[in-house]
Amino acid sequence: MPIGTKKYFFALLLGALFIFFPLFVSAHVGLGMYAGTHAVALVVEPHHSPFVGEDVFFTFYMKDLHGYFPTEPFITSVIIQEITKDNEELNIVALVPETVKSGVYKTSYRFKQAGLYRIEFGFGKADEPDVIRDAVFEIEVRDPGYPISAKMAPTIVLLGVIIFVLGILTEKYIRDRNAFE
Repeated sequence: MPIGTKKYFFALLLGALFIFFPLFVSAHVGLGMYAGTHAVALVVEPHHSPFVGEDVFFTFYMKDLHGYFPTEPFITSVIIQEITKDNEELNIVALVPETVKSGVYKTSYRFKQAGLYRIEFGFGKADEPDVIRDAVFEIEVRDPGYPISAKMAPTIVLLGVIIFVLGILTEKYIRDRNAFE
């Protein structure tokens, strides 16, 4: 293989790694939203689009609008709902309410089937039990037989086609260049 061909091959390989590597490496994903006088962030581990049967750990962080964790105790609750194709919400589980003093609430759940789920995090000050705020998040649970999220599949196919076309153009460029030497 000529030296120029090796350079282009490695450049193409490196480009493919930069494009595809983030698709296979996933970790803590944060989602955030405002709920009344507080901002709530959700971190889903091991990744935002978990697999069926996988232990999924949810960590909810509550901060006031100035960015500080609350010092007063909060009562929290979590409701997990499956969203059907008809946009109907089916309650799957309601976790037992707990009192949180640090502004951080952790729980876990194992999903039994693939689909789109709504995670509703309700919270209120312990001394004001009638005032409940909630933050709603959505996550997609995947079938272990399909390691790629259904939302990502078209993007991955498009990137594959682009890399393939770049490979053909690079090979054509190298041939044309070698023809003049």
